[in-house]
Amino acid sequence: MSRPQRKSVAVRLLGVVLALSLGSCVHLKPETLLTTSDYQPASVEDVTAVTSYLRASVSAVTSFRAMGDLLILKSGKRYRGTQVVVFTRPDKLRLELFSTALNRLTSIIVCRNGELTTVDFEAKQAYQGMASERNLARLTGIPLSVEQIMLLNTGRIAVSDRELENANVFRELDSGKLVVLVRDDNGRIFHLILRRLGDVQSELVFELEAVKVFDGNTELLFIEYLKQTPSTTVRQISPTIPPRIRVMVYEEDLELELSYEQADLNPVIAPDEADRLYSITLPPGMPVKKLH
Repeated sequence: MSRPQRKSVAVRLLGVVLALSLGSCVHLKPETLLTTSDYQPASVEDVTAVTSYLRASVSAVTSFRAMGDLLILKSGKRYRGTQVVVFTRPDKLRLELFSTALNRLTSIIVCRNGELTTVDFEAKQAYQGMASERNLARLTGIPLSVEQIMLLNTGRIAVSDRELENANVFRELDSGKLVVLVRDDNGRIFHLILRRLGDVQSELVFELEAVKVFDGNTELLFIEYLKQTPSTTVRQISPTIPPRIRVMVYEEDLELELSYEQADLNPVIAPDEADRLYSITLPPGMPVKKLH
């Protein structure tokens, strides 16, 4: 896929830190995104089954804790680190990044109750502001909301009942895969690409393989969920979590690949632990910049 050459207007904390350390909704216009020779409208049975699956898979997630190897390709340069992610839905998230080269913690991002705090330990700089999609994109490079970033890490995508009610569902003729087109509140269109695994207790079971995000006809983001890991290391991963996730952000010339070593879906996080996880005590004297 070709990458649109669009100039970045924001400094991404992730890149800076590592560089220093190393069916029927016509307004969606689906014909502009899917060629009719390759796709056909899905059957009523498939539409009902896949929308039910998407609702159930999202509602089944309440919390998450994971650690994995993170490979970052940014503007032709390669960086490696370890990412730790912990979240409690709907709005509590902690991301930690450890530098492989320096063997130490380089950054933390915490979102809680609509507020965001991040610390760049290498630059000795903290940032605070609203946990908005715009601010998260500035810090992570990924133009998604807090909830989308949470669920992305679990092999899911956040879709509301309203969005699913207005979605278009197609079947790819060659592969039989289903493509669900969903418009979000910002007018972007999400392609959810799912593979049907079969029937379990008379219910159709699916697997989300990839997500494409479009602004008009321009592809902004590609997310791919992979079953294979690059090594044979013994890994402790919940069965419904993909062991490997690849994210491509075309505007930023950025590719992220996360390979989990440990991933626990819906762990119990006690209130006192949550208070510690979803807060940051800033080092004495560290300057703070406000994000707007």
